[in-house]
Amino acid sequence: MVIPAPAATPPPGGPPPAQLIGDWARNTTHPNLAADLIFYGGSTTYQLQWANADSFGNVAVNGSEIDFYNADPCDIPLPGGVGRYQWSLSKGVLMFTPLDDDPCARGRVLSGQSYTKKT
Repeated sequence: MVIPAPAATPPPGGPPPAQLIGDWARNTTHPNLAADLIFYGGSTTYQLQWANADSFGNVAVNGSEIDFYNADPCDIPLPGGVGRYQWSLSKGVLMFTPLDDDPCARGRVLSGQSYTKKT
């Protein structure tokens, strides 16, 4: 008899808080480094646009920790593929500090980067 592996569960947490909902632009003056990060209200879905590509995935926010997972094109199933960050928001600037190495390319766009909400 084969016993199926337990289903992978997402990281603990919920959708982003109200202050994160919306469209954020990475702070850069270099057009080739531009990126937009979008958090949708009432949802754990995010969208990351950079290098003329769109990536969609999920987030779980637990206090000041935000975990990005189930991203395309990363395509690493849970329990892998999780990028863990501490987020902070000060004077309208959103910062992401990595808590470990992000196994997906989004780490290049999020790690140590700052974003400002689009108006």
